Amino acid sequence: MLNAIHVFEYMKLRLEKLNEHGIEIEISNDLDKLIDVSEGIDEHNLSPLYNTDYFDMYSERFLWVHGTDHEGKTIHIQASKLEDLGANSLDCLLSQQLRRGWGNKGDKKISCCPISAKIKGRVAYHGDMWLSSKCRGDGLGRVLGTLGLAIIYSTWQPDFVFGFLESPLQKKGVIFNHGYWNFEPLDQEWKLAFPWLYQEDFLIWMTRENLDYSFRSDFAKTRTKQRLPGNL
Repeated sequence: MLNAIHVFEYMKLRLEKLNEHGIEIEISNDLDKLIDVSEGIDEHNLSPLYNTDYFDMYSERFLWVHGTDHEGKTIHIQASKLEDLGANSLDCLLSQQLRRGWGNKGDKKISCCPISAKIKGRVAYHGDMWLSSKCRGDGLGRVLGTLGLAIIYSTWQPDFVFGFLESPLQKKGVIFNHGYWNFEPLDQEWKLAFPWLYQEDFLIWMTRENLDYSFRSDFAKTRTKQRLPGNL
């Protein structure tokens, strides 16, 4: 079992890095505030997966991260919600949620992608990540993405964390910058049923074991670096 110290050290290092860039981080489960903040961002539309007209939202199963600069202006958001699927799969959940939120062109059951049928248990959706253009290019996207994964892990200890990624970002390696190791292209028929998706979108995910290893190895690397000559 992963030592909680590893996770908190992982988070601490990232918060310190953000503080060096003048970025303050707030973790909240206030959905109304997320909606208000999102409405003030021209280039970002909040996912209907957080729309209470379609979905039940519970504060204990929802959180979001709000990054602000030294003037208090929003420069970053990301959000997550937890689903307890039990014996059901992510494939079933996505079909139900996407039909509810967007509708589709047919009644036939369509699979997201092969791995989605194997993702079960406590599953956290991680998405709606936005970073101000003035903060891009300094490695802050990776810091914020991996911080989000650590917050999700420490809050819920899910069996899986998943999200969606557009092809142009996948080609740039953004999946790895955000702390994910696994990805699979979405089924073409599934994407046609939900035309809001880009035709080259990917499902990305991390298992609890992936997250355990990521936090543990990062903790070990940091300790090793601190012991190197010149860092004592």
